[in-house]
Amino acid sequence: MKIIVKLLAVLALLLVTLIPQALVSAEVTQAEGHEAWAYFSSIDASGCIKTSVEIDTAKELLISLALFQYDMCTGEVLLEAYGRKPLSPSEIKFFGNLDSARLTTTVQVTDLERGLSFDIFIDLTWIGTGDILAYHAHDHNQPSPGCNVNVQGREKYREAQASGTLSDGTTNFTPTTSLNAYLYSWKNTFVASHACE
Repeated sequence: MKIIVKLLAVLALLLVTLIPQALVSAEVTQAEGHEAWAYFSSIDASGCIKTSVEIDTAKELLISLALFQYDMCTGEVLLEAYGRKPLSPSEIKFFGNLDSARLTTTVQVTDLERGLSFDIFIDLTWIGTGDILAYHAHDHNQPSPGCNVNVQGREKYREAQASGTLSDGTTNFTPTTSLNAYLYSWKNTFVASHACE
């Protein structure tokens, strides 16, 4: 559902800016894709260091990677790092009807605590575990007389379990399976017709 909401907002903005120049007759635009999201949380053997990882990836883009380490015994933030990057088809693969996904890549992250950038090596697999649920949204606008614009979004999603390695070469920040994870697929259609000017 979050992808449809984001896309509807983007398409509404495009509608306002592009319709006067581009839409003089019926026009159909379609977009589709997949996404995998996971959240990991673990505490080390000392019982003090808590590590959290959130990763969101789609076909052709590692949308975001966030790493956070906190010393619960001293109250000190040890690591707060973020990164993102474009992906090649060999780095991200989605399989079946939300059956699984695999991400193998290296991304540079920047640690806001130390002001340093470093590489994170990622080899994660998502396996679908929950029922596949579907969501459909439809939005109709008439931005000017005689101009009708329809946006339809369809999304399928399911709970998943993610596991694997996310490491700086020394520390594996995902030593346990994900606390939460999802697999998504979506398809959106944008139709403008009836003499949009």
